Amino acid sequence: MQKLAIVRKEIGYTQAQFGELIGRAWPTVHAIERGKLRLTEEVAQKASEETGVSLKWLLEDDPQTPPYSEWDFEPVPWNKEFFEKVQAMKQSYSEALPPFADEATANAISAMVEDWVPIYTAAVKAGRGSVAAYHLSKFFREMSNKFGEDRPEIPAKMRITYRSEKIGDVVKESAVYVHPFSGIHVNIRPFDPNIDRVDYIE
Repeated sequence: MQKLAIVRKEIGYTQAQFGELIGRAWPTVHAIERGKLRLTEEVAQKASEETGVSLKWLLEDDPQTPPYSEWDFEPVPWNKEFFEKVQAMKQSYSEALPPFADEATANAISAMVEDWVPIYTAAVKAGRGSVAAYHLSKFFREMSNKFGEDRPEIPAKMRITYRSEKIGDVVKESAVYVHPFSGIHVNIRPFDPNIDRVDYIE
């Protein structure tokens, strides 16, 4: 059975109801389930967002594999009850915000980090850390070309923290940029003896 049909039948929706849920006409749902149309990434993403079923399961896994969700970072069984919880949670969000925007972003970032760290660690041990970093940079360029970028406008004043850390007899000094939106601290360069202070630069 086609995976979209598995999801639809589990939650008890008709093709028309499921089409309305994912923003597609029922003939499209019907054609996908019959194998007349390919399940695109866009349709699969919408189905995943609305039901909570794993996007990876929809796009990659064998239909014989029971459906699961990855919304809590680890795969958990997906069923009608899970779908109903997703719908109830979506209702609790403000209409001014995209549904699950923060959770989806956090999950995506977490998944990427979990996948990347062991790969990079293995590459470093093999003496190929720079090559691995190059391929990651190339991958992000390809994604940028495919999806574009939505970078927030950086305010005129950026917070820079100058830090000093003494390790044994060695003093390590650095300038740290604090991203104004995420709060993420990024070491941007070694700095000078003017340390342990917070400045704002134009």
